[in-house]
Amino acid sequence: MMRRFARDAVLYSLPTLLARAVGILLLPIYARHLGPADLGFMEYVAAISVFALLIVPLEIKQAMARLLPESDNPSRQKSIIYSTIAFTLWAFIAVSVVTYFAREELFRIARLQPHYLPYTISVLVYLTTLACVSTLQTQFRFLQNAVAAVTMNITIIVLNLGTIIILSLNGLTIGEYFFSQIASNLAGVALALFFLSRMFGMLWVMPNPEVTREMLRYSLPIVISSFGVAVSLGLDRILVGGYAGLVQLGFYGVAAKFGSIAAMAFVVASSAMTPIVYRSHETEATRILVARLFHLTITLCIVIMIILTLFANKLVELLAGPMFVEAGKYVFFIVLSTTISNLYIFFMGIDIAKNTSLISKINLTMGIFSAVISLSLIPYYGVWGAIISATAAAVIRLGLYIYFSQRIYRLKVVLSVPFLIIGALTVVNIVRLS
Repeated sequence: MMRRFARDAVLYSLPTLLARAVGILLLPIYARHLGPADLGFMEYVAAISVFALLIVPLEIKQAMARLLPESDNPSRQKSIIYSTIAFTLWAFIAVSVVTYFAREELFRIARLQPHYLPYTISVLVYLTTLACVSTLQTQFRFLQNAVAAVTMNITIIVLNLGTIIILSLNGLTIGEYFFSQIASNLAGVALALFFLSRMFGMLWVMPNPEVTREMLRYSLPIVISSFGVAVSLGLDRILVGGYAGLVQLGFYGVAAKFGSIAAMAFVVASSAMTPIVYRSHETEATRILVARLFHLTITLCIVIMIILTLFANKLVELLAGPMFVEAGKYVFFIVLSTTISNLYIFFMGIDIAKNTSLISKINLTMGIFSAVISLSLIPYYGVWGAIISATAAAVIRLGLYIYFSQRIYRLKVVLSVPFLIIGALTVVNIVRLS
């Protein structure tokens, strides 16, 4: 079991880890060429993408991920995959058209500077290609087609890295940034569609109505839950950009890059653990595997928190330059929030029971709480308000997942010791700020 996990973890999570590593590698280029305001606009678009990727396609890829492992019929697999791709594409095209014609009013509501209006088309195309990439990544993962998944993802990463480096030689602009993202995404999509055509034949451009209705019956209850997740993941950056300004959002974004380091541990665990649990959750070996992964991951996160407690300011200045040194004071707390917000992935009892109603209620509760706290604090406290709201919402979700999942699928995990260590490190960092 552990050997299979290690193999799957390497195959499916390596591209994601490389993408995060490349993001950190490119941070010095982005920070020094774009500056805090343009970097803040990039973060704003990233926050919008959280909502768009979850809400616009009505979470149909979640239905695909659930139905594919249960189907051994190639014809049905083809219908599920191609219908998901087609539905996602047309949903984003429709929303993009409406958004483009309403762009000036939307910018005014969002409190964004009008000089970013010319980038509207680039942003909409980028979000559409990103949605296609996300859908294709999901289907390859649950088809267990590691070669196609890794090839597509590595192509996107390498092409984006090379394009950004070349463009930065003469001074990188925000428009060139989006060009690089779109070009690399399109290359990855084209390669993925080639692999799919070899497996299933020609791609359908319209979703299969019957299969689509079946998937939507599963996914629609999750949309409410997804909105709650999107609120907790993206609303804070949208509000920081609108109230505190894109410069402060740029600082927040640089600090969040360090949070992505901690998130890498969860990417490794989740990429390979979830399919194994869905297939073999009845066995005791699976329970032992999940418990071991929990302890290993939280220990790694604690080590990262200790390092950042000691060297956060120096690391920020080294990577982003002196313009972003203010971001150093946020780094530990964002890593803390990232850790807490991701620990729930190990408590899968609710998912195993397919209790999408309870998942929706938990995530919606978290989303409402996060939205209320964010709207209350961010207009007055800026980035600190965002950090407080995100951390509080993450604590609520983790607590609810532990409570309900342990009743359904109990894991033998030790919670007190790692949480006490994390609490002590939090106190140390709070004292240092005062």
